[in-house]
Amino acid sequence: MELDLRHLRVLCQIAESGSVSRAAVVLGVSQPALTAQLGRIETTLGGRLFERGPQGAEPTSLGQFVLKRARGILSEMNELVAGGGLSRGAVELRLGALRSSFNGALLTRLQQRLPGREVTTRVDSSGIVVAQLLASGLADVVVIGAHKGCLPPLPPGAMERIVIDPEPLYVALAADHRLACLDTVDLADLARDWWLGPPGADDGSLAMFREACEAAGFSPRLRFTNLEAIDAEQFVATGQGAMICAPTYPGQRDVVVRPLAGQPLAGHRLIRWRPELVSDAEIDLVHQATLDAYQEALTRATGTLPWWDRHPEAHPVLLPLPQ
Repeated sequence: MELDLRHLRVLCQIAESGSVSRAAVVLGVSQPALTAQLGRIETTLGGRLFERGPQGAEPTSLGQFVLKRARGILSEMNELVAGGGLSRGAVELRLGALRSSFNGALLTRLQQRLPGREVTTRVDSSGIVVAQLLASGLADVVVIGAHKGCLPPLPPGAMERIVIDPEPLYVALAADHRLACLDTVDLADLARDWWLGPPGADDGSLAMFREACEAAGFSPRLRFTNLEAIDAEQFVATGQGAMICAPTYPGQRDVVVRPLAGQPLAGHRLIRWRPELVSDAEIDLVHQATLDAYQEALTRATGTLPWWDRHPEAHPVLLPLPQ
């Protein structure tokens, strides 16, 4: 078998993901298929590139040697492609984003404000997966929402900027829930409720949720996990469980959204990018477009809620462009 850039990207993705299974999710292939492909690559290179065990996949000495050179080759290829695109007119800007209610508005703003770019997107429920899009060379810039400390380290050469911090998380309840009449809900008062598990739980959201519940004196009873948004809304509306949600969550007629007393759960939103592929001026535009799209979704979701003005401590903090 002859190696090509596709094989180098596979190796880098496995290294960045820390396991073959997580790399398979990012690459959009099955785990058995990726395992078989890795075996063929290792046969071609003459040795094991990763030691695979309960803790994931760790590069061997040979693997470290190959990865160092693979990353250099891929970086040079990205620069070549980006430079070549300048002569053809619009240059693709590959955006990775966490699944949210304002992605459509964000994409529209970027298309309007970056006329020299053809913006394409990849969306996922997991902050880990979105972060790995940048690390693996599948995105030029990513907009991520996550709990602090739960994202993988910033890839070498990449840059990061926080745009919303903190972002308190709320709870969605059925409109006829016993606590729906309250302005704020104490997490401990939901100890006997069933819960819908957060999507993309491998990004630390489930662990942070469990930790907050245990600090409130109970272990959450999880009934459903990794639901699509439309299913989650229906399950909450029919009283099947409570659900943690972002402040921009629009809800529906049979669902109410309330802040949690004391902010037991909060995250932040940030931008990561490759400076050799995205300029500082473009990042400023991405930053502002994210704030504008977020604020629009926030106003739509909370503008008519009677408790909103009475609880400024529950508001997300949107950070302006750096001076």
